[in-house]
Amino acid sequence: MNALEKLVTGACASADIELDDLSDGVVTGNTVMLHLFAERSPSALGRVPFHAEWLAGCDETFLGHPVWLPPCIGAFVGADLVCALIAAGLDQDGSTALLCDIGTNAEVAVRTNGMVFATSTAAGPAFEGTGVRGSELLDAIAGFLASGVIEESGASVPDRLVLKDGRTLDNTDVRAVQMAKAAVAAGISVMLDKAGTCVDDLSEIFLAGGFGCGLNPDSAAAIGMLPSAPKARKTPIGNAALAGAATLLLHPQRRESALRLARNAQLVELGGNAEFSDRFIDSMAFVPV
Repeated sequence: MNALEKLVTGACASADIELDDLSDGVVTGNTVMLHLFAERSPSALGRVPFHAEWLAGCDETFLGHPVWLPPCIGAFVGADLVCALIAAGLDQDGSTALLCDIGTNAEVAVRTNGMVFATSTAAGPAFEGTGVRGSELLDAIAGFLASGVIEESGASVPDRLVLKDGRTLDNTDVRAVQMAKAAVAAGISVMLDKAGTCVDDLSEIFLAGGFGCGLNPDSAAAIGMLPSAPKARKTPIGNAALAGAATLLLHPQRRESALRLARNAQLVELGGNAEFSDRFIDSMAFVPV
């Protein structure tokens, strides 16, 4: 809480307002974060069957001021994804769209025919912890694939790949990306099926998060992480959780929409899902989808 207090105090100072002048707030995050913020035990989230007993979507008090916590969809699909959906306008009726928030965990949502389907899959640290990070990592692997240095199987000769600035990728880096991209691709494939739609029906793909919004969609498609979806517009929406929280703060009437979205969303569990496991294996190859 001390860190949050410092953030709020610093924000007030930057805006040249007094803390006592605050009248409303919105705090978002994943399901565990909101449990901790509300001083609720998240222990149920750490044991089988990993179900959240509380999904927020309520008022709390912070520093003596009211704050609203947007609703979570499930144990591993939190209010941060709900806020991202709000930021992308996917709480409104519209065409078929896909939202991917890709990081250590990847949250995937599909909106079609007025319904939202959501899930989370573990991508691991491949996109955040190697010497070559983020979009440039995907660009490098896509380039090595195009030149034939990396095979579709992920094998490469030589074992260590040298970039023009002297940095290197080794087989461990490539395999880590291979595992992560397979998890994302398999999650997307399962979600599209659950939603009763397909890649060709997508009119827009929203890319969110610190990593997701900065990646090159062409490179992500070339390695088979994101669908090529030639008819779909690829739209980076940055820190969508923060943008959605700001929308809910400035337009309180949208909070009912957030509650309705979370309440009606179809949560798809991938853990122990045989279909996901099969598609994960099928998605290991570096081939476009």
